[in-house]
Amino acid sequence: MLTQQIVRLFNSRKFNPKNAQLIFATHDTNLLSACTFRRDQIWFAEKDHFGATQVYSLAEYILPKGKVRKDASFEKDYMHGKYGAIPFLGNVEEALNSKQWQE
Repeated sequence: MLTQQIVRLFNSRKFNPKNAQLIFATHDTNLLSACTFRRDQIWFAEKDHFGATQVYSLAEYILPKGKVRKDASFEKDYMHGKYGAIPFLGNVEEALNSKQWQE
């Protein structure tokens, strides 16, 4: 909720009359909302199979039926993997049972 309030301050003409810019990284999917950000303000980072990171804007992202709509449910669609950039967790139980966690 604190992050949402900070973003609202930066998006406010009253509290940010000179249009200062805020750039930050987060894992908080609650911020993925058309009420909070425009599509061009949302960027994703995803590693490829070589370990290189690709960065792309939601406004640039092309779905099978075209661009992401302004009224889309950004958070829901992201959580369903529609835009990519979903972290790969692997088998957590296997990792916890590995030798390094047993020591």
